[in-house]
Amino acid sequence: MKEFANILKYARPYTKSIIFAFACLILTSMISLALPLIVRNMINAVVVLKNSDLLNSLTRDLVIIILFQAAFAITHNYILGFIGHRVTADFRIELFSHIQSLSLRFFQGRRVGEILSRMSSDITVIQNALVSIPVAVLRQTITLLGALAIIFYLNWKLTGLILLVLPPLMLFARIFGKRLRVLTEKVQDKIAQALVVLEEVASSIKIVKSYTRESYEKKRFENEIESAFEQSIGKVRISSSFGPLILGLTFLVSTILIWYGGQQVMQGTTTPGELAAFFLYALIMAGPI
Repeated sequence: MKEFANILKYARPYTKSIIFAFACLILTSMISLALPLIVRNMINAVVVLKNSDLLNSLTRDLVIIILFQAAFAITHNYILGFIGHRVTADFRIELFSHIQSLSLRFFQGRRVGEILSRMSSDITVIQNALVSIPVAVLRQTITLLGALAIIFYLNWKLTGLILLVLPPLMLFARIFGKRLRVLTEKVQDKIAQALVVLEEVASSIKIVKSYTRESYEKKRFENEIESAFEQSIGKVRISSSFGPLILGLTFLVSTILIWYGGQQVMQGTTTPGELAAFFLYALIMAGPI
């Protein structure tokens, strides 16, 4: 946490802009949660009430709200994107100055490729930690909790069915996701090692050619690339089954919900609009999960 706090100091000059961007983000998320309710009323206006004036009014309101949502989304995307790249640029400049101030012993104990990797890929990770991850967490938290509260209000019985299957799905996704992250890190490490070999050969190409070590260096690079390939295949094995399994389970749950919700519509305990809104909220919840 101390290291993260040190990184946050680069974002302090943009505090007001960040607060404004997050306010726009919250408004965007809240509008997204309101849209299915309007769709519910539109469907009920057609199927139940058969009121064309109400349908026209709701359609106009929906278009206006969508335009506002787009404006808020564009605003917070641009502001946070600008701040993320500005902070990254400032951090790279300071890191470069810091590297130049280090002693010769530091450079003797490290490869040039490792230092270059810190300047490129590691700073990208910092940018994600500062901007992308907090934005995603805030948006998904608002979406998940808001949608869950609304669907519970609309139909607590269907919500109960979702809550029964939600924990196993989340556990399944967590296990697969954790394994994928580990394999992704291993692939990145292997590729970084291959880039180190490439940098070493490129920086000392005269020596390599003078001692006819092309075959040896090619073998070194090939070993690193093949190692990265093996890790990538392990990642493919998991990712190739993860998506279809989640999709299959989602369709299975949707089938059960449609059957049960359809029974309620035919019995008159819920309206077609409420059932449609319920499924829209279920789709909205699927993203954060």
